[in-house]
Amino acid sequence: MNRQRRQAIAVTRAKIEQAQALLDEAREELDAIKDEESDALEAMPESLREGERGEKATAAVEALESAMSDLEAIDFDSITTSLDTAAE
Repeated sequence: MNRQRRQAIAVTRAKIEQAQALLDEAREELDAIKDEESDALEAMPESLREGERGEKATAAVEALESAMSDLEAIDFDSITTSLDTAAE
């Protein structure tokens, strides 16, 4: 690999590291939102919790958990290791 391509990989790797930091921050924000929605669901009277409103809140919590799981599944270590190998 020539120097120019190695430099391009280094720039791309830095962008990936920035993306990782932003996604970590977003995951933390989603976690806080999920916790707030869970708390609101638990605070609902049972009659509302068992109705449409409760179902929507439950679905929202589950969707947020799924989004967080998807974010956590991104293997940044593997990506950067592969880039490091390519740049050798």
